[in-house]
Amino acid sequence: MSNSVFPELPGLDVEVERETIYRSSVFETAGGKEQRAAYWSTPRYRYQLRWNVLRTDVMAPAPWAAYSEVATVQKFFDDHLGSWDSFLMNDPYSGSQVRVRFVQDSLKLHRIVPGIWEAEATVISVK
Repeated sequence: MSNSVFPELPGLDVEVERETIYRSSVFETAGGKEQRAAYWSTPRYRYQLRWNVLRTDVMAPAPWAAYSEVATVQKFFDDHLGSWDSFLMNDPYSGSQVRVRFVQDSLKLHRIVPGIWEAEATVISVK
């Protein structure tokens, strides 16, 4: 469980979608009655992150100043071994820090033109 904070790269076009997730079950009896069970009292959140412009010739802000913007995203993913380690992220909806982890062990990077990349990752809150 890492206390590192997901890097925010100012001035870039970053799309964030947040999905609220509850865990519950609905059972229907042979007579048509329903029984419900809620397993979580608080939700988890899944965030879809899309960076539409990551540059290779622009350095990221501190503490990532040794890396370009695209290398910062890749290095952060590598440092957390994909979905293995959790980290903190600023939730743009609530304005608070939430503990999350990558959902998958893969990070999508797509080169648009030389020096310009886009990236996509999904993270989920951790209880």
